[in-house]
Amino acid sequence: MLNVQRVRYTDEILYRYVMHDQSISNQKRTGQRNVEYQRHYLKIVRMLDGINQRYRKRVKLYPSFYRQVTREALAVCHAIRREPESDAQQTMISDLCTGGMRMIMLRNARGLKQWYQLLLWLSRLQHWRQS
Repeated sequence: MLNVQRVRYTDEILYRYVMHDQSISNQKRTGQRNVEYQRHYLKIVRMLDGINQRYRKRVKLYPSFYRQVTREALAVCHAIRREPESDAQQTMISDLCTGGMRMIMLRNARGLKQWYQLLLWLSRLQHWRQS
């Protein structure tokens, strides 16, 4: 979409996504399966940030583009909190805190509420990482 000359937004509903109990997105994951699943989210965060960086001089990037990057990373933070296995939790914290992910989240945070959530989660992760 960033390579096109014109884009038109519409409020018309073109697609409905239905979640159900057997949905892949709704499956319960713990341990190593959850670690691998969250790594995919971190990859998405890096890709979205890369797109924003690559096209920032060619097209107007709205705050929601940046906000989505941090939102996806915060979803991983929630998964860390819900993870029952300590080893998997520490692995996910390590994955999130390495590779420049914290700077990506900080660079893309928009709005007071998201900044608050981000700083709260970074302090929690730092505490959990030390304990």
